[in-house]
Amino acid sequence: MQETVYRDASGRKIDTKAERAEAAQRSARGGARVEEMEWGKGIVQREEEEQHRRELERQRTKDVARYRTTKS
Repeated sequence: MQETVYRDASGRKIDTKAERAEAAQRSARGGARVEEMEWGKGIVQREEEEQHRRELERQRTKDVARYRTTKS
């Protein structure tokens, strides 16, 4: 049984094990980057984001008229 050989656009062989390891390493670094960016936000931006979430939740739970009212 032979192993599948993967090649890039120029025809060079791609080492899939090394690619997976590199992708895992990038994602691990990316997760730390997201946390780092979260700490970089200001207080005002966080409050505005929270206020926006509350407004969306309020709108979501609001009653909506589903029929036309008639005058009697």
